[in-house]
This record gives sequence, C-alpha cells and structure tokens, in this order.
Amino acid sequence: MQEGTPFIELKICLKKPAELFALVNAFTAIGNQFNAYIAREHPNLAGEAQLFVKEIRKGSTIVELIPVILPLLETMDKALLIDDFIQRYGGKLGHYLIGEKDPEASKSDLNDFLGSVQVIAGDENGNSTISSAIYHETKTTKRAEVFFDTVSAKKAENSIEQHKTDLELIAYERHERVMMRFYQSNLKDPPLGSKRTGERGVIEKISKKPLAIIYETSLAKERIKHETRDDLHNLYNKGFIVDCFVEMSNGKPAAYRVSHVHDIFIIDE
Repeated sequence: MQEGTPFIELKICLKKPAELFALVNAFTAIGNQFNAYIAREHPNLAGEAQLFVKEIRKGSTIVELIPVILPLLETMDKALLIDDFIQRYGGKLGHYLIGEKDPEASKSDLNDFLGSVQVIAGDENGNSTISSAIYHETKTTKRAEVFFDTVSAKKAENSIEQHKTDLELIAYERHERVMMRFYQSNLKDPPLGSKRTGERGVIEKISKKPLAIIYETSLAKERIKHETRDDLHNLYNKGFIVDCFVEMSNGKPAAYRVSHVHDIFIIDE
C-alpha cells in the first residue's frame, strides 16, 4: 500500500482453529455491509471492498479491506468515509452485542451481523477488532474501532437469531412474557421449527387446551431441554415465562412457537 492509504482492518484472535466457512463469512460480512453503506449513504459512488490478507499468524488473522471507490476520492475524504462506515456499522452491531436489537435491520443485515460474530462466538476465548486505519510505512494509525469478545459475540448470536425468527414469523400473533406449563414432554432433541416434538403445553392466557410446542431458537430449546432432562424437580410443577408466536388453524390457536425463555419457577401447588 502507498503511504497514507486508508483501509479497513479486520483482526480475529482465536484460541482454537476456526471453521473455514465461519472465517470466510467474517470477511465477506464486512464487504457486504460496506457495499450496502455506499449504496445507501453515497449512491452517487460506485463502491466495493476488495479483501487483501495482510498477515496470518498463530492466534490471529489480520485482513485488510482496501476500498476501491469510483469516482476516486481524495485520500482524506476516503478516510472520513471509512471512519463513518465503521462508526455506523459498530452502532448497528452494538445493539446485538449487548443483547438488544436494531429495529431497522433487514434479513440481509442480520445475516452479515451473524457472519461477523459467529467465528468468535464459536471460540472458547476469542475476540475481534474492526478498525478504520491509515497506512504508514513506520506504523499504521488506527481511528474508529469496533471490538467484541466471545461473551458478547455469543450474546449477539442469540439476539440475532431471535430477531431473524421475529422477522420470519411476523405473520403469527406474538405474545411476550406469558406463563407456559407442560402437559406432555419428550426427551428427544427435535430440530428447530419442527412440529414433531411430541411436546404439548398450556398457556392459559391464550388457550385452556394443551397445544403443540415448537422451538424457534436454539437458546430456548436448550434451556427447556435442560429442565426436562437434567433438573431434579418435576417438570410438570414448573412454570416457564416465555415469548412465543401462536400458530393458528381455522382461526384457533394450534401451536406455540417458543422463541425465548425469560424465567423458570416452581408452581406453588
């Protein structure tokens, strides 16, 4: 690179080897988001981010994304543009890193956010830094930065998964923080979205009848399955405070699609 060239640096630090596609997704997610940023904020510019691998060493992967923008901007203008992109991207991704959601995020945004965090979420103690930087022969100058570790990446992964579920199930009636108790349970491990769990539950606020239970997120399924298999208390004496989508059939509730478990408690007999 020439002296003074602005670029985006993606640094990934891992304790164990990364799954190839998860690593590639982390690279391409930033490129996708940069192109979307140019199209949204600077539609008069034709922009793309080309990925150049600067260095790969034990414990870390450093990738430089060199933006090629036509018509060509002055160096300082391009640097400010990259700063703005990192700040905006960090703001959007930041919602999920603290377990919240960006209400303006699209399905493609969520796929990119997931691509950014999954390789870190899958590591035992990893972290990632996305920076806007200026190249100098002696030392690279870092400017705007986004940093997250395994703990926040896992939190983001769950929030993104829940948000994707929300978008996909927008046609269903949503209920938040309702109490569900089990009528019928199953020790088997059903796939997400499957109607064949063999489990049924009652949410009296919605229906007095026991209805099929469907798991829409892995976090909800894992927490309930732990209560089913591992906890010593009787499952049928427990109340589950959940968020769910109600699947309808002929105008009547037919199934509960559970997306989140807020709390579990013993029902006073």
